[in-house]
Amino acid sequence: MSEEYILEDIKKWKEELESRIEELYNILNSKSKQMEILSTRMKIIEVSSRKFSNPEKYWLKYGQPLKDEYNLLNEDLADSKDLKEQNELKALLQNVNQYISEVAK
Repeated sequence: MSEEYILEDIKKWKEELESRIEELYNILNSKSKQMEILSTRMKIIEVSSRKFSNPEKYWLKYGQPLKDEYNLLNEDLADSKDLKEQNELKALLQNVNQYISEVAK
């Protein structure tokens, strides 16, 4: 069958796509986890700041930098090139899988 070498190549390409999708997933997951960590730290700082006579000063010193970092990560995830690439690759992978199953028939 003349399509065997094509099918083998497509299967290798599929593995590359899956690997890249997983890599992007790990990047996005890491950012999400970092946001959860920052959020938890901010909550702890907010509760702690209530114990001080000047809670705003305490928040500005310790909480605001975390909030700024959190907001940057949030913006990055909302307009993420990684997320867009992951979605594009998933769509491509779906078509690759469809091709493989059609050729295998």
